[in-house]
This record gives sequence, structure tokens and C-alpha cells, in this order.
Amino acid sequence: MKFLIISGGKKTNYKIIKPYYSQADFTICVDKGLEYAESYGIKPQMILGDMDSVNLKVLRKYHKDEINIFPRDKDYTDSEIAVRKAITLGAKEVTLTCVTGTRMDHTLSNIKLLILLKEKGIDGRIIDSFNTMFLVDGYKSIPNKKDQVVSIIPLDTCYDVTTKGFLYPLNQEDLDINWNIGISNIIIESFGEISLTKGNLLIVLTKNI
Repeated sequence: MKFLIISGGKKTNYKIIKPYYSQADFTICVDKGLEYAESYGIKPQMILGDMDSVNLKVLRKYHKDEINIFPRDKDYTDSEIAVRKAITLGAKEVTLTCVTGTRMDHTLSNIKLLILLKEKGIDGRIIDSFNTMFLVDGYKSIPNKKDQVVSIIPLDTCYDVTTKGFLYPLNQEDLDINWNIGISNIIIESFGEISLTKGNLLIVLTKNI
């Protein structure tokens, strides 16, 4: 199953979300994400969170069976609860949106959720109005798009990292978390290819604006 999770960070342009929503089998809204979904014309199958930021007038439009309320004092963030719920419901692919923004602590925590998804064998990504983020699980091919910048960021030690089709390629390099020169690369062939044997390698595709 393909899941779309709409959280309560900075609102993502609906044009970015639309193709993922059209393919999603199940949509979860997290707290204020419900207000975003309503503005997009999206009706979720599940709503969850501590409901500390959602407009109650919007929340009251939904049946109580669709709403899962959690206490404010808890071990996991609302977004992580949503990801874990998607896992238990059999997700094979999870797209998170509206999970970046001014709260950098939440942004970093949400990026780390990609590791949780990868460990469960689930294809995960984060999208916002300007970026797409995902981890490479062995091998990834990325099409060359106009004005696209590609950044490679190791979240731990990554082994045998090789990149092809890039302006600045790598050849079986071991990268640790202190390696910081993979920012703002570009693809110069039809596709860019990235491979590694082990590690959590974050790829950030950004519009060059």
C-alpha cells in the first residue's frame, strides 16, 4: 500500500503533493495537517495527533472513528506515530509532506524517520515545495531535471559510495557523518546513478532558485 502523510509543518504547494495523492491508497493527516488537507480538497482515511494545533471546527467535520487522539506528553512525535501506524497497516511506500519548516528540531526528527522506514524495507520520501528527500537503499537512479541540484549527505558511515553521471563523481568512497562536500552537485548525463553497500545516505533534490 502507498501512504501519504500530511503533517503540520510548513504547508507544501498542492501541485507538488497532487501526483503522490493520486497514487496513494491511504492518507493520514497529522494535527494541523488536517487543515492543509481540507484546503487541498483531500479527505483522509485517518486523523491523528494530540490536536494542539488543528482548528476544532475542521476536526468536528469528521467521524470519531477516523480520529485518533494522543496525549501531548508522549515518547513519539505525532509524525512518528503516523509513520508507525502506516507500518502496522502494511505500507510499502510512504510519502511525508508538510514535515519541514521553522521547527528545525521537528524537521531533523522527521528526516530520521526515513531511516525507520528503510529498516522496515519501506520506500520513504519527504517532499515540500522545494525539496525531495530520500535514502539510497543499495542503488538509485535519478533523472536529470532542469534547475535541479542534488546534495548527498551521509547520516552515518556509508561504504563504497559511487556516483555516475554527476559533475563531481565518487568512486567507492567511504563517507562518514563529518563528510560535508556533497552539497549542490548536478547531473550532467540523462540520469545520475548512486550506489553504496551499507549506510544511510540522504539524497536531497532541490530546485535551484
